[in-house]
Amino acid sequence: MKIKTALIVLAFGLGGCAHEAGLPDFYADQTEAKFGDAVRQNIAAQTVNPNAPEGVLTASGARSALAQERYEEDEVEKPDDTSTLRSTQPGSGGGGSN
Repeated sequence: MKIKTALIVLAFGLGGCAHEAGLPDFYADQTEAKFGDAVRQNIAAQTVNPNAPEGVLTASGARSALAQERYEEDEVEKPDDTSTLRSTQPGSGGGGSN
């Protein structure tokens, strides 16, 4: 029983090394050239401006104070409603044209 268990463990252990044992990787040049592209694309998608200018960014203290004051007094511009759902008027069943 111990020999059978040892052989099974050895088979799984060597199976993990099959690529290192000399089997060709037909897609190595394609995968290595694109390695990390998905991660970089995901980071860019989650960044507000992936092409933002580098360097020191300056801000006006007066404008920042005014913006904070407007925020606290709830006088900021409300964004447009971007809902994809539209309510229909009562009685407009959407039956099509006559």
